[in-house]
Amino acid sequence: SLDYKNYCGDLHHVDGIYASELRDWNSAIDLTIKGLKLKEEAQNPYSIGVLKSNLGSLFNIVGKLSEAEKMIREAIKVLESIRNIDGTALAYSNLANIYLSSGEYKTAVDMQLQSLKLHIQQGNLQRISGRYTSLIDIYANILKDLPETQHYINELNDLEANLDLTISY
Repeated sequence: SLDYKNYCGDLHHVDGIYASELRDWNSAIDLTIKGLKLKEEAQNPYSIGVLKSNLGSLFNIVGKLSEAEKMIREAIKVLESIRNIDGTALAYSNLANIYLSSGEYKTAVDMQLQSLKLHIQQGNLQRISGRYTSLIDIYANILKDLPETQHYINELNDLEANLDLTISY
């Protein structure tokens, strides 16, 4: 049944995440592919998008950059088709990491900016903060661009200053 395939796909996905935590990349890839196949059989577009994005990140880690890019672009198509803003934004951030790995730093910035735009649209402050941090890292440590680094530090500081961090009892 489709429910059973979904369930088994979830199990493989969780096992793949666990293998990733252990840095057993080949097992993580194999388990994620198994989970993806089951999710495709179950016709679960959200999970298909998430697993393709995760698989792309795993391919990036093991240096299979063309497979990584292909998988994440497929994830973006699926996640955009179901209007999943958070998943799409995270997939763009994963795509940025592939461009960082391949030395295409300006394209990596463009992908992080696309991710940031979607997170701003969604209003997810934690994710916005993460994208600012990624941009700061790229501009400070790779591009050595002090004005852009300072710009995103200021954006991050403004975001944090405007958060209501008070705890009411």
